[in-house]
Amino acid sequence: MSSVIRQPLFPVRRSLKVTPTEENLRAVRAAFTRSDAEGKGYLTRADVKVAFVGLLGYRPSSHELDVLLEGEETLSSTAFEALALERLAWTDPIDEWRQMFKALDVRGVGYLTIAELRRAFSIVAPRLAGASAEEVFAEADTDGDGRVGFREFERLLRWNLSC
Repeated sequence: MSSVIRQPLFPVRRSLKVTPTEENLRAVRAAFTRSDAEGKGYLTRADVKVAFVGLLGYRPSSHELDVLLEGEETLSSTAFEALALERLAWTDPIDEWRQMFKALDVRGVGYLTIAELRRAFSIVAPRLAGASAEEVFAEADTDGDGRVGFREFERLLRWNLSC
């Protein structure tokens, strides 16, 4: 009879030292403060769920919470900070970009049109000149087919981050 080693469905606390950015540290502390509305100085299981939704964009399952809380019912601010910073270090920017692209691709066809980009600009930055959407679109549409696919969108984001 052989024993089977089961891997967790999600990463469990690694011993890897995470060097937080100031931006991540501010975001984690703000998420803790928002979730600890009563000012208790700790988060309950329900508070941790709310904090994760606001910070990481997903609601952890009961099993994941059991693992994260290690049998405790609450999480101190320092423990939450360490845990959340570690989770933030695991986020993949390309996955985030893909989610942004999907949100802009309201028809779900796999590419963006100038109309979709104008709509996004009108919601996100209504005071920008209409020409801004056209400039961004022209820059992103490298093959000139009147559509921006994910690869073109990704290239535009990478280029803007490197400037």
